[in-house]
Amino acid sequence: MQAVKDHLLPRLVVAGGVAANQCLRKKLLAISQKEDIKVYFPSPALCTDNAAMVAALGYHHFKAHNIADFDFDAISRYPVCPFHQSKVLEKYRIKAQKKLGQHFLINPFTSQQIVEKAGIEPKDIVIEIGAGLGALTIPLSQKAKKVIAIEYDQKLIFVLKEILANHQLKNIEIWQGDALKYDYEKTAHLHKTKIKIIGNLPYHISSPLLFLFLEKRAVIDQATLMLQKEVADRLLAKPGTKDFGILSVLYGLTAKIIPVMNLAPQSFYPPPEVDSQLIKINWKEEIRLEEGFVFFLKHIFSQRRKTVLNALKRLGIKTEKIKQILSDLKIETNTRPEQISPQDYFNLYQNIYSPKNNVL
Repeated sequence: MQAVKDHLLPRLVVAGGVAANQCLRKKLLAISQKEDIKVYFPSPALCTDNAAMVAALGYHHFKAHNIADFDFDAISRYPVCPFHQSKVLEKYRIKAQKKLGQHFLINPFTSQQIVEKAGIEPKDIVIEIGAGLGALTIPLSQKAKKVIAIEYDQKLIFVLKEILANHQLKNIEIWQGDALKYDYEKTAHLHKTKIKIIGNLPYHISSPLLFLFLEKRAVIDQATLMLQKEVADRLLAKPGTKDFGILSVLYGLTAKIIPVMNLAPQSFYPPPEVDSQLIKINWKEEIRLEEGFVFFLKHIFSQRRKTVLNALKRLGIKTEKIKQILSDLKIETNTRPEQISPQDYFNLYQNIYSPKNNVL
């Protein structure tokens, strides 16, 4: 059971001679119900110690019409088997580029879980960030109306097209380029609907993309993202913690972020040195954030060791006015930047730059 959880597998199949042990069956079923893990057993009569057991197990479930959640072909529907990933890269002389932050998702069960957690529906237009070798692209295409797969690496585009051609899927569009330069509004307007975003964000552009998604949130329905754990921690951080920063404030005001599951390094090739986390972003009711608000936050958080009073004074704001506004908002003058809540930051900015307050 621990191995199932460690490798994020969706189910456990217990077979072979040992599966005929009724005591073992009862114990495993009890544990599986407690841990919410799906377990499948063939009937005791079909429990053998040879390869025929596999066919017997499949036939047993097929005859029982118990196939809705039992995948007889979990691997072949995906572009590459995890054990063959390195061979595919070797065949095309492709190496994961460290400068691009490339770590290819190779666990097909994890791919299926991610797509299921994203809640993709037949009407959805999905933009995938970093298609790689199609580990998410293909299962996404089986759920969505259309998938636009963005990939920066030209060499991977060639491989991806060849892999996708073998599956004869007609609802996938490949866009080669920088996800930071893609026209998300144009796609939403073209299809007359908000888009859904999903992807494995490279570490070096995670923050720029998160700022971009925030800016484009009017046309983004939701985003399901794989992030390095430390980036996810910053998004989810609460005031008073070391991870609390600009993104914590901005997303705290505008979004509800759901941590979905942790992703082990072994789910990727090459395995990253740190853990990853899958999060889901749903936007709150529209809150208008002025461009100056982001600049305001960047200035404050660039001086984390200073009090908010001293940080604001460096903006040229009159000291007495700052003290009065902080008092009105019940914020102590010696408060540090990481101790102020997102809503208090919003209120502070509004009060400082309100036309009625001549603070400059």
